[in-house]
Amino acid sequence: MSQALVSLLPSYSKLNNLEQLRKEGTLNITLNPEKLALPSQDMAQLDLLSKEKMYAWVVYGQLFCPEELAMPGALDLCRVVLSQAYRAPVFRNISIPIHNFYSDAWKNFKSKTFKLNKEKKIIVDGLQAATAGHGLIGMRARGGIFGS
Repeated sequence: MSQALVSLLPSYSKLNNLEQLRKEGTLNITLNPEKLALPSQDMAQLDLLSKEKMYAWVVYGQLFCPEELAMPGALDLCRVVLSQAYRAPVFRNISIPIHNFYSDAWKNFKSKTFKLNKEKKIIVDGLQAATAGHGLIGMRARGGIFGS
């Protein structure tokens, strides 16, 4: 499962780089007016359609199978995804504060070959990046979002 999730890292990282998308013209539908009526052949545009699903696959896949984080590149993907949003969608308008669940899962994770305790900074850094600019920083400092 981890191999499938880690294979999403290059395309997911590219989708989060707005400057690169603008430079390549991915977000500009009028760049080539002669191709406007044709179906899109650009993989980045097709990936944009499934970005939310990719996010959910990675967030929940790595949450429920933390042993898969031992694979090379998996922690990098986790770092990118946790910095994207404070809450993860569950169903319709229901969402959960994903960083709290990751913290609990990693605290209770036990393995003889892989130690997640050393990687807890990924959760804290992801939370800071996800809440920056959303008015949640003050709440976090008071312990309202993510208990110490």
